[in-house]
Amino acid sequence: MKMKIGLLTVCIILVLFGLTFRVKDEKDDLISKIEQKKYGETIFNYMKTETYFNAETLKASPEVKKIKLILAFYGQNIEKDSVTVYLNQTISGLNESGQDVYGSNFPVVYILEKQKDEYNVTHCEEPRDGSFYQEDIKRMFPKKKFDLLKKLEGNKITFEEEVE
Repeated sequence: MKMKIGLLTVCIILVLFGLTFRVKDEKDDLISKIEQKKYGETIFNYMKTETYFNAETLKASPEVKKIKLILAFYGQNIEKDSVTVYLNQTISGLNESGQDVYGSNFPVVYILEKQKDEYNVTHCEEPRDGSFYQEDIKRMFPKKKFDLLKKLEGNKITFEEEVE
């Protein structure tokens, strides 16, 4: 009888221990609206200086009068000094009448380094085109987040800015 009680106690402790880690992982995945806004502003500013919305790109498309970025957040992994953010981004360059002049839509992973109350993009990874696309998605997104790609459609935040 004592052995059964001891075994039952050990099982309960193991289950509780496992649930503790499960709750932490689910908590990491949740991104508050405040965090989404901070992450989104960081990514939008990065794109304006480094990638799709920089001065060179916009100079090559003089018809673009407004830039737009829509981010759909799938999850995050929080480390001591950085956050890995898993999302889908829709990029648009709009003309005077609001029509898309150029655009793209794809999943992406950003690594953001925390510095005081701000973040900086230290790494950005997009899937390659063609036959590498599915392979890259599976590698970039952990299984748990890859499954979310198939399920989630909400959790979007939009950034827009007029082009001078």
